[in-house]
Amino acid sequence: MQKQSVRARWVSGAICAVALLGLGLLFIFNPATTGWIPPCPFHALTGLECPGCGSLRALHSLLHLNSMQALAYNPLTCVCLPFIAAWWLWHAGRAITGRAVPIPFVRPVVLWVMVATVILFGITRNIPVI
Repeated sequence: MQKQSVRARWVSGAICAVALLGLGLLFIFNPATTGWIPPCPFHALTGLECPGCGSLRALHSLLHLNSMQALAYNPLTCVCLPFIAAWWLWHAGRAITGRAVPIPFVRPVVLWVMVATVILFGITRNIPVI
């Protein structure tokens, strides 16, 4: 493992701090009822739901331990959350120790599978169910 620069440690620390602040605000304010959170621009322009539509509401529900409601808002967010948490922990570890630890599951094939999954989810969530 290589030693990271002071700047890289500060950037990782800032990412962690902003994420915690965002989660704190999301715990306090419900995106479904708060008027100052802007709507999804893709949904506003097309009327279709993008793969991220409902993510803030899903995270708010998860923060309040309502997993079934979170799944109803956006199941992809719930599935991706462990990977996002691992990425956040990587940044936290980097900020604390100053050493870059490789993330084992970030390989090109994994990234392409993730992109394909997001695209397929975006398509299938807009197919009307009879």
